[in-house]
Amino acid sequence: GMSKDIQLTRERCADCNHNAPSQAATPPMPASPPSTPFEEVFADFFDYRGHHYLVVGDRLSGWVEVMCSPAGTNLGGSIGLIRHLRAFFATFGVPEELSSDGGPEFSAGRTADFLRLWQVKHRVSSVGFHQSNGRAEVAVKTAKHLLVSNTGPTGSLDHDRFLRAMLQLRNTPDPDCDLSPAQIIFGRPLRDSLSFVNRLEKFSNPHIRPLWRQAWAAKEEALRTRMARTTESLREHARPLRPLVVGETVFLQNLVGCSPRAWDRSGVVVVTRTRPIPCQGRWVWSPHPAQPALSPRLHPGHPSHPPREHCTPACVR
Repeated sequence: GMSKDIQLTRERCADCNHNAPSQAATPPMPASPPSTPFEEVFADFFDYRGHHYLVVGDRLSGWVEVMCSPAGTNLGGSIGLIRHLRAFFATFGVPEELSSDGGPEFSAGRTADFLRLWQVKHRVSSVGFHQSNGRAEVAVKTAKHLLVSNTGPTGSLDHDRFLRAMLQLRNTPDPDCDLSPAQIIFGRPLRDSLSFVNRLEKFSNPHIRPLWRQAWAAKEEALRTRMARTTESLREHARPLRPLVVGETVFLQNLVGCSPRAWDRSGVVVVTRTRPIPCQGRWVWSPHPAQPALSPRLHPGHPSHPPREHCTPACVR
């Protein structure tokens, strides 16, 4: 009938085939979400105002790192990518999976060897269908917003404005779970440029998970115990020392140079205080704030340099 004729004419039309719309998207393949932070990460390169950047982030927490990767330098290409990934792995651990768009830096043999060495599975998004690496696409958009007016004239990220922007991003809660990337990773918000805001006491803050509070309390107790042991050890061979007197001639212990700890200087104390102690022509650094180091008192009155035999020891910085 007519329908078959229309269908046949359509199939034989070269212009119709050439200008036909794209195929409908296939049903998405379900992917199980990661269960721990930095178990699965994403990465992508992007250009902004003539500068090349790399964004790497965690799928679970949404924690994002942005790194400058100028093309034509040792931070560009697959070599630069590996350097950035190596630093990222050293900080957050080696992930099980890395998602990317399969760009030339990611598909290079050197990158494949690096990921194989660390047993990282490389998941590549489909060409022309970047939604399969949606986390990276969102992170790139976010990173571009952060870069607006927050970088240096050469595109450098070493700027206080960019630091503030990154801290705000990491402290911004996810609307679905009401937790920020910092809270998921560290159990608490990061101290940022809004630190003047009144914060709840950390051990009773209900916004911090009990497990984190218990871990911090245990670590603080361990540090307190360790500090007590260290203080006791330092006091074992310590003794009270007589304070210096204004006008007193002293030996100065030189803690730097070719003869460290040698009493090769001398001087006259002009002011008594805790450290540092001003002495004619130089500042004396005493390791004991209240009672500077002294030897048995001899007769003062000799010149300040070079050292003479009738001096009292002190320390010079």
